[in-house]
Amino acid sequence: MLSDAGYEVLEAAEGETAWQHFLRHEPDVIISDVVMPIADGHELLERVRSVSDVPFILFTAEGSIEATAAAFKAGVDEFVRSRDVETEDLVNLVAGVTDNSSGVAASDRFEDRFVGESSAMRMIRERLSTLAPLRVPVMVSGESGTGCSAAVLALHDLGSTSGGILVRRTPDDPPSYTELPAAIYLDTIERFSRASLEQWSAMIASLRERGFSDPPRIFVSTNRTIHDSFRRPSLPKEFSRSFLRNALELPSLRSLKSDIPEIATAVTSRFARSMGRRTELSASAAHLLAHHHWPGNFRQLELLLRRAVTLSRGQRIRSSTVAGLLAGEEDSLDEIRRNEVNKERLELMRTLKLTGGNVKQAAQILGISRPTLYYRLNRHKIDVHQHRSTIDS
Repeated sequence: MLSDAGYEVLEAAEGETAWQHFLRHEPDVIISDVVMPIADGHELLERVRSVSDVPFILFTAEGSIEATAAAFKAGVDEFVRSRDVETEDLVNLVAGVTDNSSGVAASDRFEDRFVGESSAMRMIRERLSTLAPLRVPVMVSGESGTGCSAAVLALHDLGSTSGGILVRRTPDDPPSYTELPAAIYLDTIERFSRASLEQWSAMIASLRERGFSDPPRIFVSTNRTIHDSFRRPSLPKEFSRSFLRNALELPSLRSLKSDIPEIATAVTSRFARSMGRRTELSASAAHLLAHHHWPGNFRQLELLLRRAVTLSRGQRIRSSTVAGLLAGEEDSLDEIRRNEVNKERLELMRTLKLTGGNVKQAAQILGISRPTLYYRLNRHKIDVHQHRSTIDS
């Protein structure tokens, strides 16, 4: 079928021969099984990725969550369970990866939105360029603030649903429409109940069964890792099957330190243009930002740079301005931590008062073990054996 579709096909019985074919012929795409003699699919992928970014489709009889996550981290473009794919689908898979394998040009479209030259950022752009033109559902995962919604918007704006309507849905929105949009985005899927997800799953299945020629593309995001998301008991099997193969995991900002100066410069320019200013980020300020830990990821960086552009009086944001804003953030974080500590101490004392100092009952009310309760009492220097009036104070 691949030959009939116009492809020239080279065959290999195992990974070592496939590697020799690769070196000799430089193919446009590689399709490999996982289990093979001499050199298996994972070894072949590792060899290929050491010298080339050629699209790589990996097949397996039983793809576990761990194996899928590991394959994508190793650089595979598609990781497919054999029983989930018909022969006709294989032609579409090959077309999907080869149509987007024109080297740097394909991922260039995403450079304005996902800046950076690290291998992690290049891989994100390449993955986006592969997924964008397809009509497949996509799950985007990443810590809060890493840009899941930005990735979904990029896939929509520069992909198969470009020009159509993208609707964002929350747990409170029922899965019903008078006019179907081009794409539907379920934002932060872990906030959805199982009942709600089953309704969405049923709606998607219904559209497929009713033969809609152009059903809406489904995007979901999660702040969990891909591994944790698919281990979630309340995630319907239909969602697992649909999204596991087309998942995209975004890195934290702290793992992209070498990219931070370029990212910060681009964000500063964007905010400056939106405010009608010509403000730029100085090299020393960008260097200072690269050494911050960024617990809030890209969102935290954007909020700080927006304030920096607003406060800057000249055309250049100096390191002293950035240092002041970072110090203010640390003060705010310290205040939040102090409030959390005080809140926990107050909760412990109120619970002890309610139980008359009974540790077993207090632990049950708080939903923690007795050792954990004793640990917290010791941390807050609360003596449970003291007189109740002392605890009440």
